[in-house]
Amino acid sequence: MSAVRYRRNIFKISNTSFDDEGRYWCEVQEEHTLEKDEGYLYLNVADPVQVTQIPQLCQVEIYTDSDIVRSLTGLETILHCAYTTSCDEQTLYWFKGTLGKGEQRILTERNGNVETEEDIYGLVGQACLQIHAVSRSDQSIYTCQVSSFGAEDGIVQVDLTVTDPVKPKINTLELTPTVAIENDDVTIKCNSTGLPPPTYSWLLNESPLPDEERYQLSESDSKITITNVKGQITCQCIHA
Repeated sequence: MSAVRYRRNIFKISNTSFDDEGRYWCEVQEEHTLEKDEGYLYLNVADPVQVTQIPQLCQVEIYTDSDIVRSLTGLETILHCAYTTSCDEQTLYWFKGTLGKGEQRILTERNGNVETEEDIYGLVGQACLQIHAVSRSDQSIYTCQVSSFGAEDGIVQVDLTVTDPVKPKINTLELTPTVAIENDDVTIKCNSTGLPPPTYSWLLNESPLPDEERYQLSESDSKITITNVKGQITCQCIHA
């Protein structure tokens, strides 16, 4: 083997030769608990005169349905990741942070075995990251990586933004027309704010609205049109 030098997490081979080709393993061990983890890569050594490109033995293709996710504190949140591969075996990693910039590995899946750094993390489906009861401290860039022997790593990133819920509040009620006579159609619109967007319900004389054709609700239920209105109409808005 050519001259080898190493320092902590760096392993260097000087003047590589064809004898250096093969699989290299890296093992880390926690000093006190003696817990271990390992990873590997395959070194191909080519003749620069005869070979201009080293062919891959297999391929990994990775993607996400959404690279930007917005969630609210306390909610279960899913970060999507999926992949296809022609490789025989692969290892899935989720990292909190951008690779190469102080990322933290939070989940590993290999041959159906899932290991997580904290109980709040879990795996959903093939490769989606589940975060239970997300908090503001979970806001970050997350990286999904699939590694396999003989293939280039597949990597996608998801940007998670976490905000606090906002209590629903009715700002205004609009009545059209403002003055009606008997048998007129009257429309009431309820304008509100809140995060997540509130859902609406309507009451007639403090009871649920009757299921009658003369009460017509808009698609979002924020507006109601009433034929031959009688009684007290109340708008309620609540978090979904």
